[in-house]
Amino acid sequence: MSDEPTTPPVPRDAPAPFSAEHDPDNHRPADFILRSCDGVDFFVHKDMLRITSEFFDSLFAIPRPNPDTGDLEKGGLTVLELAETSDVLYRLLSLAYPAKSGADYTSLRDIDVFFALHGAAQKYQFPRVLKLLREMLDNHAPVGTHPHRLFAIGRLLDLPSLARKAALYTLELDPTAPRAKFPEMKLITWETIHALLDFHHACGSQAEEILVSATGPRSFEGGPNFRSSNYRDREHENPLYLVYDQSQWPKKTFVWWDSQANHGDNCGPRGPSGDLFAGKPRNLTLNPADWFRTHIDLLVLHVRLAPSHHVAQLKAVELAESLREAVADCPACSELADGDLTTFAHQLKVCIEESNMKFVENL
Repeated sequence: MSDEPTTPPVPRDAPAPFSAEHDPDNHRPADFILRSCDGVDFFVHKDMLRITSEFFDSLFAIPRPNPDTGDLEKGGLTVLELAETSDVLYRLLSLAYPAKSGADYTSLRDIDVFFALHGAAQKYQFPRVLKLLREMLDNHAPVGTHPHRLFAIGRLLDLPSLARKAALYTLELDPTAPRAKFPEMKLITWETIHALLDFHHACGSQAEEILVSATGPRSFEGGPNFRSSNYRDREHENPLYLVYDQSQWPKKTFVWWDSQANHGDNCGPRGPSGDLFAGKPRNLTLNPADWFRTHIDLLVLHVRLAPSHHVAQLKAVELAESLREAVADCPACSELADGDLTTFAHQLKVCIEESNMKFVENL
């Protein structure tokens, strides 16, 4: 292996508006050059850097030595070599210069450079840039496509709202599935990783409890008779047992609980002995139709691993083929099950979302 030093790249000009060619949007020509570690020269204005960066304001306040002392120069301008890449410097300066919109030069789709960009903004003390970056992360970060990475970035940059938003999106993914590695993975602690895993487990366990509760057994004490207005136990009823109207008042029971519906010979709710029950349920306990209980058992398998309210809502309306056949064989269920499942899925989404939000507040 050769011990010869690596030849530095031949300097080249940055693209507009930081090239050697005068930018018409700026009244005065550039009077200073920042050179990236990969040999790209950015032609900048000292006054602009003084205004936007505490670091450069202090740097330019120090009297410069005689030019004959060996300072790097190019075209009569002093050159300052920096450790950052041209990608990072371009985005940093684009956000620092108020003459241009940050959206023109900086895209959150390029997450690879974003963390380094934030580090450079901290290093060179660009408070306005830091504020812009944090606003962009909080409002426009692609948490849906890179949730684990954005969670790590949120923790590393002390952005709790970003970390929590990203954590909620991680619930859509199976934690046992392989994950693409990302640079920030090396920077986060095991405590942070463990906290995210605990959050996922807690949400999954609670989602499972919510789903299992939807299958009863359900106690009917003295009623209720949904064909009249005397339902009296609304506050103690499971929200996944009933269809509610817009005022959140129970409107009717779901078809898989309805013992007065026109069910087929092998369908309908079952009584305490396990036999099919038809008629008004008074002072007894019922279980829902068999196909619904099996559907919930299958749904638990999905939601336990991916306890997102979005996943729960989508999977709640997807019946297995064998269950679809059972529904089709029942007059009442074939007519009402699809509509009731859609309503059930929405109410399930609300329950799981509320549960997840409680857990994420402690993350």
